[in-house]
Amino acid sequence: MTGLTMGTFLKACLICIFLFVDFTFFLALSVGISNIGVYFGIFIFTGLILGTAFSKKLLGLFLSQNSAVRFAAYAVSVLLALCIILCIVFSIAMLCYANKKPKEPNSVAVVLGCKVNGTTPSLMLKARIDAAYVYLIDNPEAVCIACGGKGSDEDISEAMAIKNALVDSGIDDGRIYLDEDSADTRQNLENAYKIAEDNDLGYDIAVVTDGFHQMRSQLIAKDCGFETSAVSAKTQVYLLPTYWIREWFALCEYFVFE
Repeated sequence: MTGLTMGTFLKACLICIFLFVDFTFFLALSVGISNIGVYFGIFIFTGLILGTAFSKKLLGLFLSQNSAVRFAAYAVSVLLALCIILCIVFSIAMLCYANKKPKEPNSVAVVLGCKVNGTTPSLMLKARIDAAYVYLIDNPEAVCIACGGKGSDEDISEAMAIKNALVDSGIDDGRIYLDEDSADTRQNLENAYKIAEDNDLGYDIAVVTDGFHQMRSQLIAKDCGFETSAVSAKTQVYLLPTYWIREWFALCEYFVFE
């Protein structure tokens, strides 16, 4: 393929990729997930689809005889480029934190809370529990701090749901400490620090959470006084774009306000 044919083919390929990613956001909406990652993702990838489809017209703005139009086109492109660079930097850092393996065996596993449906862990919480189970089996001297309070729509605390699932899988309940009073990531880790301090567990922890969540969680854990590493749970593929984008905003909030 050459000339226009090759360009059309590449444009069609890009549009298909953007459509596929865009579809994941609508899929997340269909299962009840509503957050800034969903809506911003839809906005960005729908924009990419339209921008790719009408790329010639957009490029024409940079050659417009109207200086105000040219200035706006360049200003928007610079702003977009800066945002893209920031997102790339965040993503690389997030991947590094997600793959920060424990240096010391038998670090304290701190399992961060997530939604419980009645008494049943949500899919995301179950993935964290599964990751914690593997770590505790591989490190038989390690203990676990299960974190998360009870929401108004939950029958038991997130911490208790974590403990119940681990005990049902064969982990000795004496290895599990509970934080049932926290409502967010910072409180999870602040309470975990108190538990580690009160029980002389040490401050070298393996944070058990989804990979996209590792960077912010470990930064907060370091604020609390922990030395950190990662035990990353597997996030459902169709949910990953939504939560990955949401985490960009959460990191901006962390760096600006915390």
